[in-house]
Amino acid sequence: MESYTIESSKKKSRLPARLDFLQSGTGLVLGLFVWVHIVLDASIILGPRAFNWVSKNMELAFLSDTGHGYPIAVFFAVFIVFFLFIVHALLWIRKFPISWKQHRIIKDQMAMMRHQDTNLWYIQVLTGFIMLFAGPVHLYTMLTHPGSIDPYLSAGRVLGGNM
Repeated sequence: MESYTIESSKKKSRLPARLDFLQSGTGLVLGLFVWVHIVLDASIILGPRAFNWVSKNMELAFLSDTGHGYPIAVFFAVFIVFFLFIVHALLWIRKFPISWKQHRIIKDQMAMMRHQDTNLWYIQVLTGFIMLFAGPVHLYTMLTHPGSIDPYLSAGRVLGGNM
């Protein structure tokens, strides 16, 4: 690993710590959102009526006179999640090994240390890289079709949309 020197006379910036704190915050919010999303999506196990009830409540149908809800509510929720996703990804990129040399340093250090947290961090980097491509596709679909959340259209997207 390359060595470096720290100048004691130079005041250290707090920006990296603040960015780490912001990354932790966006990660926590996104992680909680994914948990809730999975639980609500699991309502399909209870049948189409349960899934429709959940999706209509997410569209605030209980506030509508007709009971159809407001798909714009889903649009804004997805927009906020998409914004948090982008912020989190931009903060994550700071720590991603961008060159082969950095990747080799990390792999060598993991082999030398045999430290579980370091290995888990590497797995988290790899899954984050996959999510960097898979997440926006799902979020884009929900942004462009916020009113199409029902069991039949969702199943059709998975089966017929090659998802």
